[in-house]
Amino acid sequence: MRKFCLLSLLFAISFQENIQETWHWPHTADIRGIQLQNSAGSMATVAFSATPVFDGNQGRSFKITLTGNVTSSTFVNAIPGQVYHFMVCQDGAGLHSFIWPANFLGVISIGVTSVASKCSVQSVVFDGTNGYAPATGMLNL
Repeated sequence: MRKFCLLSLLFAISFQENIQETWHWPHTADIRGIQLQNSAGSMATVAFSATPVFDGNQGRSFKITLTGNVTSSTFVNAIPGQVYHFMVCQDGAGLHSFIWPANFLGVISIGVTSVASKCSVQSVVFDGTNGYAPATGMLNL
């Protein structure tokens, strides 16, 4: 029964985090010595590179501003079961392409139709091997 209650609570916390409209929902819980912390209050800024690396140790939300094309990207240190959020912005010139990590499935295509000075957003759920888009991302916000 305790395992079921713990799993139910973990699911409820995960579900609650996923439906929040803002990335500033603070939450910390301690369940029998297991520390659960939502690091949603921060957004890691990733410096532009043609091959950027997104590091799960830096948080759950990432922002990169494209000043050129991204030919490949990598996601490291992801936690299974965690939801990660990505904001990919175009600079003033726009029209830069972005290639998601190869293990991200179902994500939106960000390419030469991207509008200058606009951002596109996408979330993924990581299962230990792949990042799956639970919903279609939004382009040119």
